[in-house]
Amino acid sequence: MNLWRRGLLTQNPYYRTPFRIARVPREITRHGTIVRLIGETRKLMNRDPLAHQINGSPVTDAEINAAEPALTDPKRRIIEELLEHAAEELPLGPARKLAKEVAEATAVDPSEKLTVNDLSALQGLAQSLIRQFLEQAQQPSPSFGALELEIVPPFGQGDEV
Repeated sequence: MNLWRRGLLTQNPYYRTPFRIARVPREITRHGTIVRLIGETRKLMNRDPLAHQINGSPVTDAEINAAEPALTDPKRRIIEELLEHAAEELPLGPARKLAKEVAEATAVDPSEKLTVNDLSALQGLAQSLIRQFLEQAQQPSPSFGALELEIVPPFGQGDEV
C-alpha cells in the first residue's frame, strides 16, 4: 500500500496517524504498553465519544480498531513512523543552568529572615534574562519537526493586532 495514497489528497496525512488516534507516543515500543494505552483510549471513548478529537473531528471506534494492528505489527509500525514526528525536547539546558546560578546567588541562610518586602525591582531583571534566553535559544528548523503541522499564511493563523 502506498503510504501517500491511502487517504484524500485534501487531508494532511500527518494529522490522523495511528499514534495520535490511539494516543500512543512514538517512543513507546513494548507491546503490552501499547495495548494498555489503546485500552485506556477505548475506555475514554466509551465514557465520552467527544473526549478524544483530532483537529475538531472525534476519533471513532473504527479508527481505534484500525490503529491497533498498525501499532502492534512491526512492519506496519515502521510505515506509520514515517508520518509521526519524534518527541522534541526544548533547549532548556541554558535556562536551567541560569536558574541554578540565580538560586545559588540569592540563597539565604535559613537562620536569617528576609527583610525585603518589595521584590518588584527584580521584575526588570527577570524580563531581561527571559529576553536574553529567547534571543540565544536555537530556533527549530522549519523543514523538520512540529512546525510542519502549522498552516502557513494566508490560510493559517494571522498575526494578532
